[in-house]
Amino acid sequence: MSPTTRRRLTGALALELLAVGVLAGVGPEFPRGGSPASGWDALLHDGVAAAHAGLGVVIAVQALVLLLLPRPRTFVALAAVAAVVAAGAGAWYIGGGQEDAPLMAMTVGWVVATLAALVAWVQQRRDRVAGTPIGPVAGESRH
Repeated sequence: MSPTTRRRLTGALALELLAVGVLAGVGPEFPRGGSPASGWDALLHDGVAAAHAGLGVVIAVQALVLLLLPRPRTFVALAAVAAVVAAGAGAWYIGGGQEDAPLMAMTVGWVVATLAALVAWVQQRRDRVAGTPIGPVAGESRH
């Protein structure tokens, strides 16, 4: 995969993660403490919540693609793992009675994924300007 494609995927991941945060912020209050069925039912009847969950699935798939590419950089790998954790915690939250533990895991995963994706995207853009096509892989020094 070309460095340009990697950079675009990483930038798209960062923007999608930001969009999920916006959807979570503008969406209605999700029902808490209900049955697993009530969580899925609420998701089916609320367009913003459904968009949030659907984008979460897209992000998880895209993160897995980035993670499976040869030589993922440290921040790309961190963003990908955290995004998958956040998406998994989201499914746990919806299907598990809307408890605090999965909500916290989803939130922390989202914050880590968003910050790591933004850092990775900035690094890739900086490397492009410097003429370094891919940069160091996880565990390697820049010097």
